[in-house]
Amino acid sequence: MSADFKIIPIDVSGVNSDTEGEVVDIYVKEGSPVHKGQVVARMIDAENEGKAVDTAGQLERAQRELEDLLNGTRPELIAEQERQIELKKVELKNIHNNKEQLSELRETLAGRQAKLEQAQKDLTRAKRMLEGGLIPTKDFEATENAETVNTNSVQEIEAKIRAYTEKEKNDADAMEKDLAVAESRLASMKAGSRPGEIQRAEAEVARLTKNLEFLTRELKKTDLIAKINGTVTTPFVERKRGTHLDPGQELMQVVDSSSVVAILMVPQKEWEDVQLGNKVLMKFDSFPSRVFEGTVDYVEPAALAGNGQQVVPVRSVIPNKDGILKVVMPKREEIKPKQIRVSVT
Repeated sequence: MSADFKIIPIDVSGVNSDTEGEVVDIYVKEGSPVHKGQVVARMIDAENEGKAVDTAGQLERAQRELEDLLNGTRPELIAEQERQIELKKVELKNIHNNKEQLSELRETLAGRQAKLEQAQKDLTRAKRMLEGGLIPTKDFEATENAETVNTNSVQEIEAKIRAYTEKEKNDADAMEKDLAVAESRLASMKAGSRPGEIQRAEAEVARLTKNLEFLTRELKKTDLIAKINGTVTTPFVERKRGTHLDPGQELMQVVDSSSVVAILMVPQKEWEDVQLGNKVLMKFDSFPSRVFEGTVDYVEPAALAGNGQQVVPVRSVIPNKDGILKVVMPKREEIKPKQIRVSVT
């Protein structure tokens, strides 16, 4: 008995995104062999990456605080904290005492204000003389320009003084806050650990650990994984770098053709001769001296119309370790191979 057939891969799998993001790395190309579980591409999730970094830092600090509470504060740690407080006090004093630059600015301002006052008097006198016809217009304009230059000069120094004073205040406020935190921590270190504090610290460590584990799982979703052993069949997949993917969207396709599935179209009149376990022998025009062997492992329960007759689809798996048999993708089953004869015994 002979039958028409077509060859399809034993398995086809899409490499899909589990989350939303932008593809930043693609490690394979069309024809690349891949194995199940291999990372074939990677996306970036900037929001969760930033959260993971922040959470990791918070967790590290919380673990240190819990360790201090559990171990108690050692004398050398208290001494170091006291030293840090003294250094902060010195810095705060220096901020308030560093008046030299401000004093120089104020001296400069006084000199420029004196020049401005004189320029304003000269301008008032020049205006009266101009009205009386005693000086030409160009002399008045020169006096007026001198007054404008001196006014701008004074305003420039006043702006510098304001900026310097504001910076001094901001620096002092920030240092005072740091000092208050340091003094509060020193008081806690000297007071020793209370059970409630340890419980709160343990709860915070547990919370941050859970958050970091969640973020780590989310970031793992940015690794695009091959789900089967096979070969990449997507043309120019490397050009998809920079593509935005939504959850579930396919980036590439992997085909396993280490074995192939032969779909045999057995005429209905010969259906009774086909049974599970029957040997299947196939020959191709391309390989006239080679016989490919398999066994029937599935018989379709209903007949289909094909080539003017009723046919029954029968399936057989054929080993294809050397990849010599080329498959027709399932979505293109209408394409037939050159050799379409098979023997079923």
